[in-house]
Amino acid sequence: MNTKRMQPLAIALVMALSLLPTKAWGYYDLQGSGTEASPYLISSAQALESLAKQVNDGALKTEGVYFRQTADIDLTGVKWEPIGYSGGTCFSGNYDGDGHIIANAYSKGKADIDTEGNYSSTAGIFGWVLFGSVQNLHVKA
Repeated sequence: MNTKRMQPLAIALVMALSLLPTKAWGYYDLQGSGTEASPYLISSAQALESLAKQVNDGALKTEGVYFRQTADIDLTGVKWEPIGYSGGTCFSGNYDGDGHIIANAYSKGKADIDTEGNYSSTAGIFGWVLFGSVQNLHVKA
């Protein structure tokens, strides 16, 4: 194969893949725009799991971003990983539970080793919140 001919094809493929919606990468599309007036709406276990995955993968930076839970969420049967588990993947947004419940969360926690070899472990719905807030949320076993 001629590598000079393959290079434009490879570039075109990368460009095409970058245009795919986040759902194609395994993320759930969150409703809302993430502003204080139009926060991202979290109404299901699927949406909450997607939030955790996007934050933990580094795909969603949450600094200054707003979220509002719009229904009680039951995590029965979900292998839960906390939202944010290190300084590099922390939750820095504003999460308003709006008085709703997250129930039956089960987690073994999430471990991390930083670049200096320091070990940390987190557990809970939110594992690491830095410069963010979580309010009006009830957690039930």
